[in-house]
Amino acid sequence: AVLPCTTMGNPKPSVSWVKGETVVKETAR
Repeated sequence: AVLPCTTMGNPKPSVSWVKGETVVKETAR
C-alpha cells in the first residue's frame, strides 16, 4: 500500500506513518 505524500495537510514535513505494525518515517522512505 502506497501512502500519498501530502505535506499540505501535515503541520510538519517529518511525520511517521504507521503501516500495519511497522512505523515508517517519511524522511526515511
